Amino acid sequence: MKVLLQKSIGFMQDELSAWARSFVATEHDVLFFDINQKPIFDAFYEINPDLFILNRNDADRKIFDISQKYNKCKILVVEDKNYEKDFIISKNIYKLSYLNKDIYPCFDPYVFKICDPKNNFLSEVNYISSEFSKEYLNFVNNFDMKIFGNGNWPTAKYVGKIQEHEKKHVVASCQYSLCGSSYKDFKWFIECVSCNKICYAYKNEHIKEIFLNAFCFNDINKFEITTNNFLDVRNNVLKNYSSHKQLYNILNKIELESEAKKCLNVAQKM
Repeated sequence: MKVLLQKSIGFMQDELSAWARSFVATEHDVLFFDINQKPIFDAFYEINPDLFILNRNDADRKIFDISQKYNKCKILVVEDKNYEKDFIISKNIYKLSYLNKDIYPCFDPYVFKICDPKNNFLSEVNYISSEFSKEYLNFVNNFDMKIFGNGNWPTAKYVGKIQEHEKKHVVASCQYSLCGSSYKDFKWFIECVSCNKICYAYKNEHIKEIFLNAFCFNDINKFEITTNNFLDVRNNVLKNYSSHKQLYNILNKIELESEAKKCLNVAQKM
């Protein structure tokens, strides 16, 4: 199967890269293309893919024209936020949403299952956030803590932005990690746990719903370090939230069952 992935930014690009490695592991031909460097019709003409995956943010009306001209190609549009208008409808266009729980964030086993600490990232607790939060300031002062992201925190414990390839080293260099309440924080929780690190989730209903009360807290002043049930949570993450397992679920939903089984076979061997 020939798979075409349209480059995206941020959260979705992480997922696309993980899926690409999973597709390669199941012996599919995978190619990324950048809409800013090549028109979509040129990419389709050169590759003639069987499956095309893109983020809803990167989609426009040309997708409908593509779906009509290449009607044997399955087109998967992934949404990671709510949109006022529904997407273009066509029999070979499929839409899956994180917010509707069609799919969940995953960890990339080729990146996060084995990662090494780095001296400049060492800390007792770490936290990555794109926004500064006053709630955390008193909490920050109680721990040997490093804060990463572009939130520009007014504390010496704020390190600054990190590159995507550094995330696994940030995880490996702490004893514990924190995540916030957004759906994207769910991904950080999954990645930390896959790397055998406990991640505590603050007011995150998505995580609480799936993992019950494991490592979830709602009062920042009553936070306590605990390791109860971590092994069960980690086994759950390793079994159900790898990119292979996520791709298995996705391919089943877009009626590619035989290809889905290949992903499941790889997931079970890891």
